[in-house]
Amino acid sequence: MQLVCETLTGRREEIKTNQAIERGIALEPQARARYCLNEFDVTVTEVGFICSSSDLI
Repeated sequence: MQLVCETLTGRREEIKTNQAIERGIALEPQARARYCLNEFDVTVTEVGFICSSSDLI
């Protein structure tokens, strides 16, 4: 719900992080690039969140 609110308002709430979260954020571009190479040169598009109709119930 927080992500939905942030997306709709355009304002992002500061979150508490730890070393593991910061490491994940730092390594995400490299992980995405490796995924693209391993999946036969696919293109990855970043999105805020995905919601299907079943998620709304």
